[in-house]
Amino acid sequence: VLSMIALLVTLRAVNHRGDRMTAVATAENLLASDEYQAAFETLRPFIGEGDGAVIALVDRLVLPVSVFTDPPGIEIAYRYPAPDSEWQALGVTPLQNVSLPRGHYKLRIGDRLLMDASNPGVTLNNAGRAQRIVNVPAEAPPDGMVYIPAGKYRLGAWGFVEEFDLGGFYVDRYEVSNRDYREFVDNGGYTDPVYWQHLVDASDGRLTWAGIQGSFVDRTRRPGPAGWELGTYPSGEDALPVVGISWYEANAYLAYRDKQLPGAHHWLRAALGPMEWKYPFAPSLVPRSNVATERLLPVDRLPGAEVNGAFDMIGNAAEWTALDSAGSKAQYLKLD
Repeated sequence: VLSMIALLVTLRAVNHRGDRMTAVATAENLLASDEYQAAFETLRPFIGEGDGAVIALVDRLVLPVSVFTDPPGIEIAYRYPAPDSEWQALGVTPLQNVSLPRGHYKLRIGDRLLMDASNPGVTLNNAGRAQRIVNVPAEAPPDGMVYIPAGKYRLGAWGFVEEFDLGGFYVDRYEVSNRDYREFVDNGGYTDPVYWQHLVDASDGRLTWAGIQGSFVDRTRRPGPAGWELGTYPSGEDALPVVGISWYEANAYLAYRDKQLPGAHHWLRAALGPMEWKYPFAPSLVPRSNVATERLLPVDRLPGAEVNGAFDMIGNAAEWTALDSAGSKAQYLKLD
């Protein structure tokens, strides 16, 4: 009996060693394709066993990351960008020199803030730049909105060479749906001059309420987006993003919601990661977004396609921005 047990133990050890060797070979191939996270997960069952090949390979996959928040004492969790990945606890701030494989991550900072980050990257404090402290809001965001924290960010990939600190601001979590926009139409949004007055004021007399009223109609000459008929959208399209509206209609709708269009810099700050110019997120976001297709998708349909908690800023319907100057703070509800 003892010899049989010894044989079983030996066979299991041999099989485990074989599994480890296979994992190392697989991880080497994944690393050659810059798939750091997949390689790390392949090796995870064998980390801590003291195997030299595993240790050496893990050292090539990971970098130390640190996260600092104001206030401190905030729980940090991360997940890979794959829609089915689960949140994993990283620690409590100030968090220093925790190993993570290189790549793109979703960060959950307490229960107030979602962010995209890259390793290496400034949010994870290992990009060779001045330490970035993430400002965490004290209050939960307004319903349906997400918080974009303050801090200096460079959007160099888009031709902006300066760093801008736009302050903390909120953006809508989802695109405006047909259902959302119809509420504006049904509640007299196209007949109430109060929602259009800022456009009149901004035009220096070139626009008047009389000229605006009746200019924006659907296919049946009823007030509403250009593609609607009889003041409504086709059946079954409640959750699709509203399209066929002009910049003027977008401004009026947001006046109805007591919001404003983002300026170009605010939109870029919310749509891209803080180091998009150097560590692009596009390769991980575009495959999970509705890009280059012939149909729209519902506004909340694509988990994994969100940036900083805001969905579909890459793909699906296009968004309007305000005509603000570079770095203007006037276009958003400000927190600070």
